[in-house]
Amino acid sequence: MRRIICVITISLALAAFGCMKKQADGTYKVDTTDAKAKTKTSGDELKTDLQKIGEKLKKDAEKVRDSAAVRRAEEKAGEHLEKAGQKLKEHGEKTKP
Repeated sequence: MRRIICVITISLALAAFGCMKKQADGTYKVDTTDAKAKTKTSGDELKTDLQKIGEKLKKDAEKVRDSAAVRRAEEKAGEHLEKAGQKLKEHGEKTKP
């Protein structure tokens, strides 16, 4: 168990030391310029990918709205509403004195 902890500690120290650069004043600082640049480009790529996906979803939603099944369902609903309206009229006429 102690060996594992020792190996992990040494590997973390080496990784941290490998990311640091010595400055002119003798101190060590982490160089993040490459990481910042990569983050910006990957963020831009993600943004464009999400925009493309959004446009595709919009087009697919329009296709679904215009599909034949939706039209048939709307027509059937309209027919049922018309029949219900006629029944209400007939019932209203029967109840009038």
